Amino acid sequence: MLAMVQDTGPVHEGPGGLLQNHKIKINTLMKIDHLTRDDLRAMRNGETKTFELPNAAAVYSARANAHILAPIEGCKFVTEANMEKNTLTVTRYDR
Repeated sequence: MLAMVQDTGPVHEGPGGLLQNHKIKINTLMKIDHLTRDDLRAMRNGETKTFELPNAAAVYSARANAHILAPIEGCKFVTEANMEKNTLTVTRYDR
């Protein structure tokens, strides 16, 4: 697993007194067989993960799961698929 973290903005107090930084970008490359909803639920707001999947069908399925789960979790997932490399990049945002 490869992780790159870039902190590009100030931290402020958010809901519930939690410190938040809306400009943080974290990119993690993970090689997996399939993307689960638990993988998506584990993501923090503003976090970006790139998943390397075995084939294009798995990429399409993972992308659909992200967009189906978004309203259930009350967030927004932005996805970018690369069918040549069989990768899916997912970023989670607050609604």
